[in-house]
Formats: sequence, C-alpha cells, structure tokens
Amino acid sequence: MFVPSAESLMRALNLDKSALDGSGHVKVPAGLLKLLLQIAIAAAEFDEDSYLRDNPDVAKAVSRGEVESAHMHYIGFGYFEGRRRGGPAVDAEWYLGKYPDVAAAVRDGRVKSAEAHFLSIGGGEGRSPAADYEGEAAQWKSAIKGR
Repeated sequence: MFVPSAESLMRALNLDKSALDGSGHVKVPAGLLKLLLQIAIAAAEFDEDSYLRDNPDVAKAVSRGEVESAHMHYIGFGYFEGRRRGGPAVDAEWYLGKYPDVAAAVRDGRVKSAEAHFLSIGGGEGRSPAADYEGEAAQWKSAIKGR
C-alpha cells in the first residue's frame, strides 16, 4: 500500500510536523479522514460469516459478483452505513462488569444492552468491547480526546 511521506502529507495539509507532537487539533479533509478510517477498518478484526448472515443484501451482491467480498463492502460502505457485525463481538458480561454505569442503565431500561451501548456511544467514549481490546480502546480514547 502506498502512503505519502509524512513531510509531503504535512505540507499538503499546511501543517508543521510539531502539530502531531502536542494535544492540539488539526483540520483534516473529510476524504482523508474516511481514507484513514478505511485503512484502520481493513486491518481490524472482521467476522465475514456474521456480516453476511446479518446483511442478506450484501450476501446476494457477493454471490452475484456485484461486490468483491463482504469485507470489501464493509470497508467501503458498511462501516459508514452503521451496519453491524463487522468488528469484534461485545462481551456483555465483561462489559457490564467493567462499566457499572452501563450495567445500571441496562437494569433501569435506559439502554437495551451492552452491545447497544457500545455500538451507539461506548466505542466513541473509548470503552472496550472486551478485555482483549482494552489497550486498543485506550489508544482510540486518547486520540479522540486529543491527548
């Protein structure tokens, strides 16, 4: 895969390299953000069988040869459409034990389930779907918060 040099990319964005050393913010074109997310999605865990089972329209398109694969659909479209089953499963027991505020919300009926919470808000808050992903979730949280 081709990735432009840091120097040329920073120049194209009118940024100094020091912009990446601090906790500030930089303005990134939407197309670049989408591309960076697609690169991350391509490298992330993907459950093709579950994705095809939960998205019969994609399964039909793949079987007709209209789409290269379920994974390619998810990278190009499914993730951005909010389709489920692309990433790792939420370990509900672990999640509710780790995040007592979510467990209380589920008990009170304010949130449907651990998975519903993670998919709608928890991931963006930097919460991990399972114990195995705590380190990666912490990195996302830090990056989102600009720390």
